[in-house]
Amino acid sequence: MESISASVGRGGRNSPDDVKVVQRLLSKIVTEINLVEDGRMGPKTIAGLAYFQGRYVGLTPSGIVYPNDSTLIELNK
Repeated sequence: MESISASVGRGGRNSPDDVKVVQRLLSKIVTEINLVEDGRMGPKTIAGLAYFQGRYVGLTPSGIVYPNDSTLIELNK
């Protein structure tokens, strides 16, 4: 299971290493959005995260993920 040290996404801390983890996990699932694992938080990563939350997890699409929250758990499945 991959982990992050702080929040990633809209309004998050967005450390490059954590962003890369989220981008890597998202790109395996949300193939409709061509994400590049570059460690930069941008509109595609936020859109992919919100899309994943709404479509795959059934959560309100906030566009942010926190360490050990349900979004991160689902991304790791």
